[in-house]
Amino acid sequence: MSGRQAVRVSGSMLPRLLRAAAVLALLATAAPAGAQSLFGSRGLGVMVAPSEARAAALGGLGVSLPGVAGSMLNPADAADVNRRGVTAAIQPSSTEIETDEGSDGVDATRFPLVQVSLPVRGRAVLTAGYGAFLDQNWGVTNRTREPLGDDTVTAVDEITSRGGIAQGRLGAAFNVTDDLAIGAAIGLLTGSATRNTFRFFEDDDVGLTPFETEVRTTYTAPLASLGARYRVGSAVLVGGAVTWTGDLSLSEGDGSDADVAMPLQVVAGASARLLEDLLVAVSTRWSGWSATDELDGSTPDDVLEVGGGIEWNGITTTRRAFPVRIGGRWGGQPFGFGTEPVSERALSLGVGARLAGTDETPFALVDLALERGSRGDLGDNGLAETFWRATLSVSLFSQ
Repeated sequence: MSGRQAVRVSGSMLPRLLRAAAVLALLATAAPAGAQSLFGSRGLGVMVAPSEARAAALGGLGVSLPGVAGSMLNPADAADVNRRGVTAAIQPSSTEIETDEGSDGVDATRFPLVQVSLPVRGRAVLTAGYGAFLDQNWGVTNRTREPLGDDTVTAVDEITSRGGIAQGRLGAAFNVTDDLAIGAAIGLLTGSATRNTFRFFEDDDVGLTPFETEVRTTYTAPLASLGARYRVGSAVLVGGAVTWTGDLSLSEGDGSDADVAMPLQVVAGASARLLEDLLVAVSTRWSGWSATDELDGSTPDDVLEVGGGIEWNGITTTRRAFPVRIGGRWGGQPFGFGTEPVSERALSLGVGARLAGTDETPFALVDLALERGSRGDLGDNGLAETFWRATLSVSLFSQ
């Protein structure tokens, strides 16, 4: 913490945070209602990588992959792009949520990445992207017995949250030599989350009127990233980046606000072409979430994520290529229930299609990844989730 206050709360904000902590305390005994992940109800949400389908199939992070940049994590990875283009990804998922009080299955969709690339003067590539960072879509239903005169009534609270925090970046990659590329990016964390609590009473004869409350929180923070990538021989790429993020400003509609320290992030990755048609890739990310201290009753942990995979390009025609990919990943989450850290693990399978152009100069790419994973443990965290998640991405480039 370096002796500084990580969470600075104004006097008007403190009662709201205390109420939020009280609400979160109920979640350990609440039944799931509808969510991408109930772990998003803790702290600032669930971490999401700003990556497209190829990166998702090869371990999730996509650092130092050859060809079109698969994620926003290292700004130097855009150095291979040689045509104006855009990449966009959509990510539907189906999650089974289990708690001690029950289970539920929910479906959801998010958009983890949109990025535009613009080569300039042969050696430089400018990028503008908007990608995922933290997800806060969740919902629970909680039943309690409340006193009413000499008796009690059953109160039902339906608590839902919609929103999250995304990252917008403007970046540039520059080919210093044929083997070395450097990159830099600046941007903002931005987003909002709306939490609704609807209370009604199951006893019909008590004469109590249902009511609903809504709290909307907006988020902003500056960020800056520096990265590099180096080609070793003709078959190996290595690279990494460091991303600094300033304090996150939280603001509510009534003027209440707070500043929250955000983590330093370090990513690294490597890929190697073992055979002409066979590529292996690994990548990792460390996020220093412990600098955030306690937030809404959650004590975050530093997070390490590791992923990797294999890509086989043996299926080709005279004009098209259809790479097949398999991968896996493991990673932590900064906020969780119980005393044990939350981990997330997944296996992935993917396929792609180059619809036009060549490997060096693609004009149209379509990629699909399917992941089967889980996060949390019912015994350690009081909550366990299993999910199927698909990522579909399309990249289009000028001719």
